[in-house]
Amino acid sequence: MMPPMGDVALLSVSAIFFTGLTAYLYVCVFKLEMIDIYFQKSELIVYFRAHCKDRGLRGRMSRLNVIFLSLIWSRGLSKRGLADLGEINALPRSLKYWVVIPFMAFAMPVLIAVFFDLFVD
Repeated sequence: MMPPMGDVALLSVSAIFFTGLTAYLYVCVFKLEMIDIYFQKSELIVYFRAHCKDRGLRGRMSRLNVIFLSLIWSRGLSKRGLADLGEINALPRSLKYWVVIPFMAFAMPVLIAVFFDLFVD
């Protein structure tokens, strides 16, 4: 007997979520310093670097979230003087992938689960 489709969907969304979470934490611990070097003039990232440096993993996650935000909404943040477009464009493509892909793999299953209402019987 095959399991109901809702269970299969929940299992696949959960697997993607935990894979994304693992990759996201890996980037926070091992890749953030390499990414952070490229942002010296972006006001928002410098602010979070100064205020979150002593907060451990939570601070690193906050810094990575701000870097993701500046990559996604670079023009809007640069118009407001919160990010430097030159620094964002200078970030190598491989490091951009290290920020965007784990974040999307971590966040998208949650949004999909909420959208399709998988957690409600």
